[in-house]
Amino acid sequence: MGCWEEIQLRHTIEELLVETIFYQDWFRAKEVQWHNNALETASDRETWSPPPQGFMKCNVDASFRQQANLNGMGLCIRDYIGKIVAIRTNFRHPCLPVLEGEVWTLASTITFSSILGLHTIIFEVDCKMIVDRIIKSTTMDKSELDSEHRARHHWEKRFRCWGPRVRVSERCGMLHALMSLIARCWKPFGHGDDAGNAAAGRECKDGLLWFRDIGKFAAGDFSMAVVQANQVIEDQSQIESGAFGTFVGVYDGHGGPDCSRYVCDNLFRNLQAILAESQSVVTSEAIHQAFRRTEEGFTALVSELWSSRPQIATTGTCCLVGVICRQTLFVASLGDSRAVLGRRVGNTGGMAAIQLSTEHNANFEAVRQELKELHPNDPQIVVLKHGVWRVKGIIQVSRSIGDVYMKHAQFNREPINAKFRLPEPMNMPFLSANPTILSHPLQPNDSFLIFASDGLWEHLSNDQAVDIVHSSPCAGSAKKLVKAALQEAARKREMRYSDLYKIDKKVRRHFHDDITVIVLFLNHNLISRGAVLNTPLTIRSALDH
Repeated sequence: MGCWEEIQLRHTIEELLVETIFYQDWFRAKEVQWHNNALETASDRETWSPPPQGFMKCNVDASFRQQANLNGMGLCIRDYIGKIVAIRTNFRHPCLPVLEGEVWTLASTITFSSILGLHTIIFEVDCKMIVDRIIKSTTMDKSELDSEHRARHHWEKRFRCWGPRVRVSERCGMLHALMSLIARCWKPFGHGDDAGNAAAGRECKDGLLWFRDIGKFAAGDFSMAVVQANQVIEDQSQIESGAFGTFVGVYDGHGGPDCSRYVCDNLFRNLQAILAESQSVVTSEAIHQAFRRTEEGFTALVSELWSSRPQIATTGTCCLVGVICRQTLFVASLGDSRAVLGRRVGNTGGMAAIQLSTEHNANFEAVRQELKELHPNDPQIVVLKHGVWRVKGIIQVSRSIGDVYMKHAQFNREPINAKFRLPEPMNMPFLSANPTILSHPLQPNDSFLIFASDGLWEHLSNDQAVDIVHSSPCAGSAKKLVKAALQEAARKREMRYSDLYKIDKKVRRHFHDDITVIVLFLNHNLISRGAVLNTPLTIRSALDH
C-alpha cells in the first residue's frame, strides 16, 4: 500500500462508498478468474509489461453496476520503470450500455492525462471492439498504423493487440486529436454527428464556426452555434434531454480551458447523482448542491495537481444553466453569461425580450456594492483599471467556478503568475461559487430562450437578439446570432465581415471573444404532456474547432 501514500485522494463519502463497492465487485471477479486460471503455467499468465523508455503506460478499466445504475472506472499510470505516477477512480450515473461505458472510460482517462500534461503515453484497455471501431473508421491501412516508420510523421496513433488487451499509444501531445477520433468513431457517446440519434441534428463547421442548425429536444427544437477566438477555445456548452427533463449549460472559461471543460464534464453528472440520491425531481436546492459539488471537485483537482500544474489554480469559468422540468424553467448563473426569454406580446405579433439571469460582474454598481458590504474593511475590493472595474484589480466577475486563487489562501502564492498574487493576506474568499437561481413557470406565450456567453452580449442587446430570432426561421437561428455579433464586431473596428472571417484564432481574440449560443424553441403541447425523447439526447460542443 506504500504506493498509495504519494497520491492525495479527495472524494466525498458517497464517492468513496461507491468506489469501494466497485472495488469489491472487481476483487470477487478476479478471485473467480484466478481460480479458473489456477492450472495455468507461469508463462501463460499475463503480466504488466513496461512501456518504452521515455513513455508512460496507463492501464484503465471500466466496471458496470446495473442495480445501482452506475458506471465506474479506474486508472493507474506508471512510468517505464514501473513507478506509479497517478491513480484515479470515477463513476457516472446513469449506467451506460457496455460499449458506450467503455468509451466513456477511455475518454475520461485521456482527458485526465491531458490535464496532467502527459503526452507520451500508452493507454492499455481490455475492450478490443473500441479500437477495432477506431481502426475501421480511419482511412489508413492497419499495417500502416502499426508501422514504426509512422513515428517520423508530425503525430502518430497506433493500435496494437497483445492477447486479450489493446494498446492505444499517442505521440507529440495530440491527446485532444485522439479524443476527437474516439468521438467520431463512436457516435452514441454524444459527440460527433450523432448518426444514431436524428434528434441531435447535423453537426457542421465553417472555419472557426461550429454549429447545429436545428435539432429536437424533449420540449421542442433547438439551434446551437459556437465561434472560436482564443488559441484554445475556452467556451464549452452542452444539451442533455431525457426522462428528467432538459438541461442546457453554457460555460465561459477564462485563464485557460481546464475549468470550463471540467464543469462541462461534471456539473450535469453531479445533478443527476443528486436527483438519484434523493429520488426527487429538479429543485433549486438540487441545482445549488450540484454547483457546490462541482466547485468542491475542481478545488480538489487543483490541490491534486498543485505540484505539477499550479497554473490550473488561475483558471475559472462563468456558468449559465437552464433546466426545464415539469413546466418549470430553472435558470442558474455565475458570472456574466445571459439567458433571455422571447415572449409573444398578446396578438400584436410583437416579441418582448425578458432577461432571466442575474449577472455577477463588477462593472454593475449593484455588484460593487455587494462586494463592499461583504468586505467592509477592504478599500481595494474593487478597483477601476483602464476604465474597467475588477475584483481586487484582477478579475471582472464576482462569482465563478474555479478561480481558486481568489478563494483559498493556499493557492494564492508562488508558483502562480505574479499578476495573480495578492500582496495582503486573504482572510475570506473574494469570489463566490453560489449561483443565483430563478424559477419561472412556463407560460403559453413564452416562445423561445436564448442562452449565450458574454461574447454575444458585448455586441448585441437583448432586444436585438430577440428580434433576430423572431424574424428568422428556427433552423440556423443560433448561427445567425453569432454572425450578427461578428458583423457588429467588424463594424466597430471599421472592417468588413469577410475580412474578419479570414483572421485566424488567437489573433481573432483582439476583435471578439469566444461566442456560444443555444436557442430553445418551446413547444407547449410537448411541455404540457411531459413528453420525453425515445432516445436521451446528449450534445456537447467540440473541444476545439
